[in-house]
Amino acid sequence: MWALLAELGVLAIAVPEPHGGVGGEPIDLALSLEEVGRHALPLPVVETVTATMALRMSRDDVAAAWLPSVADGRSRFSVVGDSGLAPHGASTQATLRLAPDGVDLFTAGDVEWSPVASTDPGLDLARWIGATVDGLALGVPAEQVRTTAAWTSALVLVGLAHRMVEMARDHALAREQFGRPIAEFQALKHRLADAIVAVEAARGLAWFAAYAAGRRPDELAQAARLAKGSASEAARVAGAAALQLHGGIGFTWEHDLHLFLHRARSLETWFGSAGAHRVAAGRALLDSLSEEMPHGR
Repeated sequence: MWALLAELGVLAIAVPEPHGGVGGEPIDLALSLEEVGRHALPLPVVETVTATMALRMSRDDVAAAWLPSVADGRSRFSVVGDSGLAPHGASTQATLRLAPDGVDLFTAGDVEWSPVASTDPGLDLARWIGATVDGLALGVPAEQVRTTAAWTSALVLVGLAHRMVEMARDHALAREQFGRPIAEFQALKHRLADAIVAVEAARGLAWFAAYAAGRRPDELAQAARLAKGSASEAARVAGAAALQLHGGIGFTWEHDLHLFLHRARSLETWFGSAGAHRVAAGRALLDSLSEEMPHGR
C-alpha cells in the first residue's frame, strides 16, 4: 500500500520539485489526508507528511538528503513528542524527536523502541527508550512541528468521521425494524444529521488550516488548534452515532466500524486532545483581545 501511495504521487505532493516532488502547497494535501482517514490506512502518512513539512524548513543539506527518499516512498517517518509514544515508531526509517530546544532527526538503526499494546490493531505503537547517537538538529522549532501534526491529523479525523457517518447511513437504510428501514425513524435521522453537521464544520476548519499553512502563516497556529479540536469532537460525535445505529454488531471486532472508532480515539490524543487545543485557542484569543484593548479598561 505504501508503494502504491508513492506511485500515485501522494507522498511527493509536499516535496519541492528540486527534490523529486510535485512542489504542491499544504492545501494540496487536504483531500489525500481525508482519504487516508476514510480508509483507515494503517500507515504513517500523517507522521511522514509532518516530517516532510519540517524538512522543507530545515537546512538545505538535510532536505536534500531526505526529501527525495520521501517522495519515492523509500523513507517513512515517525514523530515522538513529550509522551515518548510514537505510532509506527519501530517500523519506520527515521524519527523526528521533539524537544524543548528544537527537533532532532534519528535514523532507525540508532533508536531503541519498546512495543506498547494498543486497542488499535493498525497503530504499531512503540515507546522511545533512547538513542545510541545524538540526533541531527533540523533547526526547526518544535512548536511548528506540533502545529503541522495538529492540522494534518485533523484532516485524517475528518475522513474517519465522514466514513463512520456513511457506514451508519448505509446500515440504517438496510436494517429493518417493524417492517421498515430504521432510517425512517425520526430519532435516528436527527442523530445522523447532528453527526454530519459536526463533520462538515470540522472539514471547513481543517481545510482552512491547510490553506493557512501555505498562505496565511500568521493565522496557522490558531487555525490548527481550532481544526484539531473540532475534528476530534466530530469524530467522537460520528463514532457515537455510528455505534448507536449499528447496535451490538458495531462494537465487535467482526465489523469494520471498530477500526475507525479506535483510529479516531488514537488520533484524538496525538499531539493534543480536543480540550487542550480549545483551551490553547481560547487563551490565544484572550491574549490578542487584551493587546488590542486600551489600557485601563
